[in-house]
Formats: sequence, C-alpha cells, structure tokens
Amino acid sequence: MDPVRLSKAFSYVNTEAAKGAIFHGALFADDNGLYLIHNKHTWESAGTATAAFGLLGALIHYLATRKKTVDYPFPTLPVTELPRDLHASLGAGSFKETAEVSIIPKDQIRGYSKSTFKGSRFYVGDVELVLVGASGKAMKQLPELGYEEA
Repeated sequence: MDPVRLSKAFSYVNTEAAKGAIFHGALFADDNGLYLIHNKHTWESAGTATAAFGLLGALIHYLATRKKTVDYPFPTLPVTELPRDLHASLGAGSFKETAEVSIIPKDQIRGYSKSTFKGSRFYVGDVELVLVGASGKAMKQLPELGYEEA
C-alpha cells in the first residue's frame, strides 16, 4: 500500500532541538512507519509578532530569526538519497532538493491521538509529533495500517 499523506505541516513537542519550529513539507504513514519530509520551516512566534505589531513586527521577527537554526529530534537524510521506489511513492520529486527526510519505524511509535482542541498527534518516545492541519480522511486510515490510538 502506498503511503498516506496525513499533513502538509507538523511540529515537535517535548524536544529542545526544534522548539517553536513548524516544519512544512509532508507527513506520510504506511504500514512500515512515518515519513517526515522537512521542506522548510517557520517559527510559531511569527504569527504573534505580526498580529501584535503588523508588518513592522513581521520584519523584526524575520531579522531576529533568519540565522536561527533548527535541529531535528530524529535522524534525517537528504530527499535525494531516498530509494527510488520510496522516492516515487512519496512524490518526493515535488520537494526541494535540499529537503530532509526522517523515517520513523512503526515499532518506535507508541500510538496516536485525535482531538478537536489538542489536534492530531503521534507519540514517539518522549517526543510528540503534532500534525498541523491533519487530513481527517487520512487519519481514519491509520487503524487499517496497524497504528493504535493512545
């Protein structure tokens, strides 16, 4: 079965490595595990700065964070190094060549949860993977893929 696209953006909770970052790209799931494609990232605080101070706030936020780096809590590899069949099934050709991919095996995933207020999340060790704008239709396929609700 081809991987199912669950979300176009995600963030990590309970990790200092990527605190405050929202990763844009895609999050896929299949019966082998999760595939997180990090195409680019933005900062959660950007919206707050823009809302509070308008365009001046957005400019100040950009200047303050443009050199701020982000680390990934899971091992990554460049999207160009994915095996050819996985590259095709993820549609990785539509992502930048500089994109990073994290592959999380299913046996490391403790479960997932769906909530109206907290959003959809996967639990991988101590790290919570929060799906931003999760596809409800895709989330309903998780039990078929062998994922347990936490």
